Amino acid sequence: MSYPVCIVTAKLRDFLVSKIKNLGTPTTVNYKWLASIGFKSTNDRSLITVLKFINFIDSSSHPTDLWKKFKGDNKGALAEGILVGYKDLYATYPEAHKVSTSDLQNYFRTHTDAGDRAIQSMVATFKTLSELADFERTSLSLVKNQPATLPEVVSSSPIIHQATGETASAKAPSVHIDIQIHIDANAKAEQIDQIFASMAKHLYDKQ
Repeated sequence: MSYPVCIVTAKLRDFLVSKIKNLGTPTTVNYKWLASIGFKSTNDRSLITVLKFINFIDSSSHPTDLWKKFKGDNKGALAEGILVGYKDLYATYPEAHKVSTSDLQNYFRTHTDAGDRAIQSMVATFKTLSELADFERTSLSLVKNQPATLPEVVSSSPIIHQATGETASAKAPSVHIDIQIHIDANAKAEQIDQIFASMAKHLYDKQ
């Protein structure tokens, strides 16, 4: 897992507190636009990585609905972006924004290949974002609805779809089974009948 690193968190705070709130919403958030509003350092470019991570801009660098909600003084929008972007962290610490710096450092150290300085910046970036968010205006269940991996669906009672087109309830998981039978060309009619009778018994519970 890769987590965003903002070298100058004071710039991140200024961007969220002042720029988003007071400037018009741009069509595209790129290096040129950042420079036009005073963020000209190469370190400032890390802001774009952070904004994408918390879903404030999409993969094409266009501002999302979360950006617009936050601009409208909805700090819960920032909390929502944090919960989704850092979903793996919140899977370990359900209230990660309240845990200690040392716990955050240990988490990032064991979940990334970053060095100590980068780890410190990861923690500082996360804490800066968290301090500006209102987690009371969103739901921690956002994390539960966005698992890191998709759950495996297991059916304890496989359902066979018959040739009549009968289907199981849409609410229940099902397993579709295709059966191929190879019968010797020299097989007698009685043998063929026995094969299908056995299938009916075991598959459809017909005696």
